[in-house]
Amino acid sequence: MDVAEIAGDHGLLRIADKALASLVRDACLEVPGVAGMGSRFSHSFSSRIAGEDAEGVSISIHDQKISAALYLLIYHGLRAPEVALHVQEKVKEALADSAGLGISTVDIFIQGIVFGEEGRFSHD
Repeated sequence: MDVAEIAGDHGLLRIADKALASLVRDACLEVPGVAGMGSRFSHSFSSRIAGEDAEGVSISIHDQKISAALYLLIYHGLRAPEVALHVQEKVKEALADSAGLGISTVDIFIQGIVFGEEGRFSHD
């Protein structure tokens, strides 16, 4: 298990990769256009994180910087690069605001398209 450490005036804070993966997953699901998270078992390497809370997210921590690989299902009719960019921005914001950690990479893998009207971007 990877652990991020944040040194502060009052001591050391350790955050487990599984907790970070849950935070990242929640941020992904808030983005319009994301229908859900892909299965962590459908990609070629197995996820290092067990548990439903981290489904579709793989987190690694090196030199106090986080790298995330996200496996998404998106709604049909949307531009995948646009959805991916919004997900990257949301995840970076969530990690910076909640954990105060640096982000190395946020890689997006679109694993499937879901047909339906839910989650479409509004074109105002």
